[in-house]
Amino acid sequence: MTSNLKPYDQVRVVSDRFWKEGAPRGTIGYIVEAYPDGALEVEVSSKDGTTVAQFVAREEDLELAEPRGGATKSLGQGYLAKPPSGRGPGVLVLHPWWGLTDFVRGVCDRLAKEGFVAFAPDLYHGPTAATIEEAERLESTLTIAQIRTDLALAVIELRAQPGVADHSLGLIGFSLGAFHGLELAAERGVDFGAVVVYYGARDAAYEKAHAAFLGHFAETDPYASDAEVKEFEERLRAAGRDVTIHVYPGTGHWFFEEDRKDAYNPEAARLSWDRTIAFLKKQLR
Repeated sequence: MTSNLKPYDQVRVVSDRFWKEGAPRGTIGYIVEAYPDGALEVEVSSKDGTTVAQFVAREEDLELAEPRGGATKSLGQGYLAKPPSGRGPGVLVLHPWWGLTDFVRGVCDRLAKEGFVAFAPDLYHGPTAATIEEAERLESTLTIAQIRTDLALAVIELRAQPGVADHSLGLIGFSLGAFHGLELAAERGVDFGAVVVYYGARDAAYEKAHAAFLGHFAETDPYASDAEVKEFEERLRAAGRDVTIHVYPGTGHWFFEEDRKDAYNPEAARLSWDRTIAFLKKQLR
């Protein structure tokens, strides 16, 4: 028997069974895994993302919990852009390992001009990186609990914007953002109708997904090899998902990002953006 609760849902403990695990009645946590027999794995984390409790519960032990003050906190750790009307389909924008840079804000602004409500959560909560060494250091500070908390709040915030609830959500992820966004889109299932990834692929429970997928990949990429991209596409097709993959000749990783002067390819960036906007409008309208 499966549960109505699902991964990334924020829940409140309503049972006294887990006080020894550090989760007394009233504790707020997030579901990280939902098993076929109805069991639910729950994580409780501190403000810095450290896991302080982890346990397996049943649906009757928990209740769905809206984040207290979540809107203000989440929007304070991200960037929101709206179209002139203030309404439209929502698109979650997940940044690459450089962090929430002006480039990412610019992507949100461009989406808003196309009629979308775009929100980019800041997974690093402030810092950004300019070099690969700095980005590797920042990425190493992330925890799975923190990422899942931030993404769960981001989905709630985006859903709360005017007009967004009338549509399935879209998602655009760049590299690091693509990696975590693919899992989110799979686990959240019906929340997402369109997923766009730039040079990022992974395995996930794609049989749970409801979205169509569009992938933009570089011809030469040490972070996403030809074999990995092919396997990614095959897994999506095996799960029955609608998927389109484009590989751009003469490009490398980060080819879309104009602030990466060593990798930016204007022609490929322009073509991939046109394809992205057409895809989002088709899938989310």
